[in-house]
Amino acid sequence: MNKINVFVPPVKDDFEYNKDGSIPFNIFLAGTIDNGGSTDWQKELINSINNIDLVQPVNIYNPRREEWPSSDNHREIERQIDWELNHLEKADLIVMNILADSKSPISLMEIGLFAKEKKLMVFCPKTFYRYENVMMVSKRYDVPLFTTNNIPYIAEKVCEKIGIDEEAMKKRKIEDERQELLKIKNDIDTLIYNGNTEWIKALTPNNSGEFRIGWYEKYFLEKKKEFEEKYGEPLLN
Repeated sequence: MNKINVFVPPVKDDFEYNKDGSIPFNIFLAGTIDNGGSTDWQKELINSINNIDLVQPVNIYNPRREEWPSSDNHREIERQIDWELNHLEKADLIVMNILADSKSPISLMEIGLFAKEKKLMVFCPKTFYRYENVMMVSKRYDVPLFTTNNIPYIAEKVCEKIGIDEEAMKKRKIEDERQELLKIKNDIDTLIYNGNTEWIKALTPNNSGEFRIGWYEKYFLEKKKEFEEKYGEPLLN
């Protein structure tokens, strides 16, 4: 199970330590926000990373706020900027995701600030209006540049930097397949017990519910055999 801590402003930076006193791998999610008007790609990316087993705990620092206070806006902007700079400086990896249809002036500034620090990873489509600037800076300072905003792809590249727990991922895959097959078995058992086959008649060459259940059982047994041969373990304990 991943241990991912997500921090958002204005929470003060207290990097959470591991039990052995070490500091988790720290990621800052830079890139397009457009005053909250852009798609919430940060949330999607966090969810995708959480579905990949990692070799170490991770702190993710997400600058996107769900809401701003109604008063003292100038002071709050200063707090936001200070929070972002602190975490950008302390991060082990800065994920810079610039959306194609955005302006992202702060993101461009941050690329300039951290291009030399060898901890920046940029995702920017070629259709971005300042792509040539992003491309030339990335090339000059050897910054990894990917011309996509695809979230699963970004998550994969980010997790490769952290370290993927291949054995845990294999176990997760086996368990996911097991649960899919157990759901089929449960459907069959429920249909037979209740005698309710109406929902499957439309998929049957005729109106024989019994025929459909028989076909479904055969399908399950075939998949069960494939599972057990593939992984060398019984589907059912």
